[in-house]
Amino acid sequence: MKILYHNPTCGSGIEQVGYIFLFILKKLGHEIDLYNTQCANVQENIISKVIDNYDAIVLNSAYEINFNRMIQKEKNNVFDISHDGSPLPSFCKQLSLNYIHQYQFFYKNRVANITIPITYPYAFNKNIFNSERPNKFVFVGRWIKEKFHPEVKEAMIKNGIKIDKVFTNHQNKEYIPEEVSKEVVINANIKEISDYLSKTKYLLLPSTTECISIVAGEALVNGCLPVVLETPFKEHAQFFNCVIAKSPQEFSEIVKVLNKKDEDPAGVNRENIFNFSNKMWSLDKSVEEFRTIFGTGPKGSITIKQNDHKNISAILPYINATIITGETL
Repeated sequence: MKILYHNPTCGSGIEQVGYIFLFILKKLGHEIDLYNTQCANVQENIISKVIDNYDAIVLNSAYEINFNRMIQKEKNNVFDISHDGSPLPSFCKQLSLNYIHQYQFFYKNRVANITIPITYPYAFNKNIFNSERPNKFVFVGRWIKEKFHPEVKEAMIKNGIKIDKVFTNHQNKEYIPEEVSKEVVINANIKEISDYLSKTKYLLLPSTTECISIVAGEALVNGCLPVVLETPFKEHAQFFNCVIAKSPQEFSEIVKVLNKKDEDPAGVNRENIFNFSNKMWSLDKSVEEFRTIFGTGPKGSITIKQNDHKNISAILPYINATIITGETL
């Protein structure tokens, strides 16, 4: 199958998901032309002119205005990797990691597209459960107010609670992690993060912006228990076994209790969580899902048609995708 694949160069988990799914299609033997760009002019002026040359179109996190620039008439085998259920024409099928709640809170008055559940494969699923966890707390992600709630941060400062390590690739100069962290690591890759998660008890994720949080699943497959803030409009229901707080105040109280205790909360069996999570999310499972949708081809290849990155191989989303899939461009 000849596939046109568009991936936004946004430097976040969305871009990483795009590379992983791109490499899965390569594994399955498809011939792929990659448009790796944010530029609307490129989308409109180039992609729209070649769109009829492909057996399938796969877009990552498309929005209606960009979609309409690229695809100006109804077409079969058009797919969008959907992270939040953005409204798109009904002929576009959505490949969704967050399919359970995609339309429950977003776009209530709109008929949903055909939505196909897709598994995200996590890195370094270990065969032997690691019970030695010398570290208490870890944070992974962009260090901004939307990802680490200010009220939680203030409560931790007030109670003298420190995160053992913060892994981040972005932080605001006015909102620094050092006030609540023993150590800050910039731009670690997924192997370094996964190894640390396997030695840590709790991932802290007091975020108000997630409808899917990749790092929560990454923690679970490494036996690290996520503590998440679940707002009324952004449920984490695709992840099981998280400790869920409904407000920043409740989140802060949970952290306070966990900081004082050596044992896990009642009812938590870390090994069962680990084993269940490793069954749920694997590369083999993701590959089989894509095989069902797209079939297989004779020999996988990726040709870069447009690219915003000067050096793709140096950016974290790409590096992490190669670690998880074992594939490269």
